[in-house]
Amino acid sequence: MYQRILVPLENSRADRAILDHVTTLARHDSASVVLIHVADGFAARNLKTLSLRESEEMRKDRAYLDEVAARLAGAGLKVDAILDRKSTRLNSSHGYISYAVFCLK
Repeated sequence: MYQRILVPLENSRADRAILDHVTTLARHDSASVVLIHVADGFAARNLKTLSLRESEEMRKDRAYLDEVAARLAGAGLKVDAILDRKSTRLNSSHGYISYAVFCLK
């Protein structure tokens, strides 16, 4: 039924609850999982504009995404992880839907 499942993560307890369901669903449908987290701190918002380096917050976000991806891969799932910085394309639910369609093509 599903080929890919997009899962937005926020590094909270809610992530664990949804990941349990996603794992079950992905196994059932032999679907791959795409994890996404949007970094929204000052450095993330202004990375290119101000020629900033990746912040500690962004490094922690990336480490969290990598850890979750490794856990799901260890459970036998095919997983991709995307860390994006806050941008206008993701400032609304419509932006997330557009991004999801773009990523899953």
